[in-house]
Amino acid sequence: MFLEAIMNYRLSLDLGTNSIGWAIYKLNEKDKPISIINAGVRVFTDSRDPQTGTSLAAERREKRGIRRNRDRFLKRKERLMQTLIKYNLMPENKEERKALEKLNPYELRSRALDEKLEPHEIGRALFHLNQNRGFKSNRKTETKDSDASIIKTSINEFQNMMENNNVRTPGEMLYKLYKENKPVKAKIYGKGKDAKYEIYCDRNMIEDEFEQICKAQSSLGNNITEKAFDEIKDIIFFQRDLLPTKIGKCSAIPSEDRAPKALPISQEYRILQTVTDLRIIKPDQTSVFLTPEQQKLLFEELNSKKQRDFNEIRKLFGLDSSYSFSHEHMSKIKGNETSSELRSTKRFGKKWDKFSIEEQTEIVKLLLEEPEENAVKKTLINKWDVTDEQAENIANANLPAGYMSYCEKALYQLSESMKNNKSLTEALQDNGYNNLNPQMDGSMRKLPYYAKVLERYIGTGSGDENDSEEIRYGRISNPTVHRGLNQLQRLVNKIIDKYGKPTQIVIELGRELKMSQQKKKEVLTKQKDNETLNKKYEEILSDIGERNTRKNRDALRLWEELGKNPMGRCCVYCGRTISITELISAEVEAEHILPFSRTLDNSLANKTVGHRRCNRNKHNKTPYEAFGNFKEWENILARAKYLPVNKRWRFAKDAMENFEKENSFIDRQLTDTQYYSKVARIFLTAVCKDVWSVNGRLTSLVRRWTGLNGILSATNEKDRNDHRHHAIDAMAIGLIDRSFLNAVSKKSAKNELENIDAVLSNRISMIPWEGFFEDAKKAILEIIVSHKQEHGKNNKLYDETAHGIKTNEEGDKNLVTRKLIAEMSLKEIENIRDNKIRQMILEALYGTDKKEHKKILEEFSKNTGIYKARYNKTQYNYEIIKHGTNRFYKACIKADYHHIDVYETREGKVSGEAVTYLDVMRNKMPDWKKIKPKPKLLLRLHKKDILKINENGMEKYYVILQLEPGEPNNRVVIAETTVGGKRTEIMKSKDLRKYINYNKIKKLKPKKVKVNEIGEIKELKY
Repeated sequence: MFLEAIMNYRLSLDLGTNSIGWAIYKLNEKDKPISIINAGVRVFTDSRDPQTGTSLAAERREKRGIRRNRDRFLKRKERLMQTLIKYNLMPENKEERKALEKLNPYELRSRALDEKLEPHEIGRALFHLNQNRGFKSNRKTETKDSDASIIKTSINEFQNMMENNNVRTPGEMLYKLYKENKPVKAKIYGKGKDAKYEIYCDRNMIEDEFEQICKAQSSLGNNITEKAFDEIKDIIFFQRDLLPTKIGKCSAIPSEDRAPKALPISQEYRILQTVTDLRIIKPDQTSVFLTPEQQKLLFEELNSKKQRDFNEIRKLFGLDSSYSFSHEHMSKIKGNETSSELRSTKRFGKKWDKFSIEEQTEIVKLLLEEPEENAVKKTLINKWDVTDEQAENIANANLPAGYMSYCEKALYQLSESMKNNKSLTEALQDNGYNNLNPQMDGSMRKLPYYAKVLERYIGTGSGDENDSEEIRYGRISNPTVHRGLNQLQRLVNKIIDKYGKPTQIVIELGRELKMSQQKKKEVLTKQKDNETLNKKYEEILSDIGERNTRKNRDALRLWEELGKNPMGRCCVYCGRTISITELISAEVEAEHILPFSRTLDNSLANKTVGHRRCNRNKHNKTPYEAFGNFKEWENILARAKYLPVNKRWRFAKDAMENFEKENSFIDRQLTDTQYYSKVARIFLTAVCKDVWSVNGRLTSLVRRWTGLNGILSATNEKDRNDHRHHAIDAMAIGLIDRSFLNAVSKKSAKNELENIDAVLSNRISMIPWEGFFEDAKKAILEIIVSHKQEHGKNNKLYDETAHGIKTNEEGDKNLVTRKLIAEMSLKEIENIRDNKIRQMILEALYGTDKKEHKKILEEFSKNTGIYKARYNKTQYNYEIIKHGTNRFYKACIKADYHHIDVYETREGKVSGEAVTYLDVMRNKMPDWKKIKPKPKLLLRLHKKDILKINENGMEKYYVILQLEPGEPNNRVVIAETTVGGKRTEIMKSKDLRKYINYNKIKKLKPKKVKVNEIGEIKELKY
């Protein structure tokens, strides 16, 4: 096993949400790639539901929580019943208890306030309180967009209803509604903002009713002892405390927890950072940072307001509309959200600003940390001298959620420095926090568990050396990134085993891997907007007789940016009008505002459309360098103001200076500052000192320049439906270094002077060595794609819903379950057990469009009051589960199959038996093993297993996509290991997927193989 490198080599990695492409380049003595050693692809699942994008673990955790709550309710119910029996408030005899169910609990709860009840009637009333004990607010888990706000609104309305009807308890109100034949159960009505419950009780209201009933009955002669009162109350109203939230550690002081965003110092720090970063863009498009006086003025303004738009900031500084700001793409700048919320007249009012920052912090911490609303209100009233109404409003304030990167101590230090006109970088240096992005020295022999290296960035571990690594060091909360880094560890360590440690590592993280769920939603929204735009552009291009190509669509987009009026859209440089017909012609072209050779920026943000002649005159210069000394320059600037904000600054005299302010343009391409790119890079420095991450936009250009797209596609376009494109990306990534980018820059500069068309159409040829394409093609076509196998036991054991069991007249058993009618399919409606309800629904749906069914069913439920119905469900793969000391039972459908055993009897008959995850968890022996004489096991097939099949003398490798046991299928679904794209599309395509039934397995004699992380093959017995 090699650990020290047997040669100088560069490892390049393309990290995606569910794949890693990799390539290895041999380096010469100058660390320049000279040959391809190997390449491959590792594919794995991203631990998310493909439909919803939610974490599978989170989904299972949520369902587990529901089951636990249900179990706790049943145990509480049983415990309460035994306690009521103990104190003679319920009969011991089961039949007598059953008879009490006929009593109206609402009537008993109402009468109990004024009339003496029989002891068993009291027990019936108290037992009913336990059934619906009300909503208990937990302020620490509520957010402004949670269901809790709907519930709270409904509770307030119900309290108002009680006051208006002059009743004392919820039970008295509910009995009044019952007598008026009105709903008495909590049902939600309406959707979105209009959603609410007509009836919803707070836990405190039910607790108060319990005390009123017990007090009234004691005074009326029913002696409920203090011991009985306390014991029954404890059973009904006991609530477990929530587990504390794990908080990450400070990036500056790792021993300290990160500070909540709602703290006054957190808000102050964020405002200071914005103020010190903000630049004013002058009419000539040059930019300057705010003066100390302007910084102070803006800080005070933002600290006293919730937000400010840029027109208000211009007015504050006395600037006219010809001035703009560097952050203007945000439309508004956030102010002090915490103070703005708590300063409102219905909360602290002007008193808030008289508190010291220490007092404000104490109040905010009370609101953030105390889970009990009553405790918060009590403290606010007693210590901070507010009214009951103010305390209620303060307790329900919407404070910013989440945590900062730094702790309180660090935020105070950094804010103090920034108040003295220091930038964040300078503030960090002033306070001795110089090395916040430490990297290791590459001395580790192999990659450890990632959190061991990245402990500072995660900071949620226990620190106990007796715990497992994941608990001891913590883990990244994003399950996709967690799995990706674990797979990266396995892959890199396999490469080290074979080739030794790399000399250099280059990485690029896929865009989706770097996104939060919120960001992904924003991107999806933007994609939908782009789809709408593209449809519009397609129609426009069709109307003018032009092809619907990306180039033409981009041209239309850039043309629309020139002005709102199509008749007034003109070339920024010469001012001549560009008509829509002229736009798609040789006279007009897209051009890089800042030269591509000096920025390597090929995004639309760096492009506009202009006349070909103007672009030739501009060459490889910035707009100012090309035209700044001409009389026309003022007019050019005036026309540039119509462009989006992110383009205007590129016309400034100091545009290139601003572009390179953080890094040189080459450094910019060799640095990806996104959080996950940063942590992945630092993780890899454990085994290699020389690691850099590259900008993803450049990778597609390198593929095109080197011809790599042509390996899998005849059109030199990327083929995303072949997993091997990840390895092609890795090959492109591996070429991106300083010398390569310098060569690109020089070649682009020359073309900008001599052959601008080559730059604009990306027809630059950058071949690293003679025969590179042939070498790359050979390496790609030899790849055996590695798929992570799914042999683990951790999966859903049962479907979510428990079912009843009914036997029909023929003796067949049907499973029965209850479901919301609005969510039923037509087939489920046809199997509704109640003939009358089934007929009513079918009549309502008769002759209607299927698309309208859900809306019709919702209306049906609203009009009839019938929201749920029981229906029969034919299912054979279920298990009967007994509970309650075997008094009750339910049927649960086994959720998924772990594997299929394909076997052959002595008579030569081939069959298969599917084994569920539940069977595996229980170590249940499969039925086929009980057959005498014992059959021969041919293959054990799991999802993601790889089969090697000989087809016409050629060995092909297939991955199992799906197990389909049982009649009439008895088969597995397979596809070649290279096939990528959406699984649903693969399953639909007859060209991409194949079926293999059990008999075909005997005929084809496929070999089950294990393909390890780097594509090495090991044949398995079965």
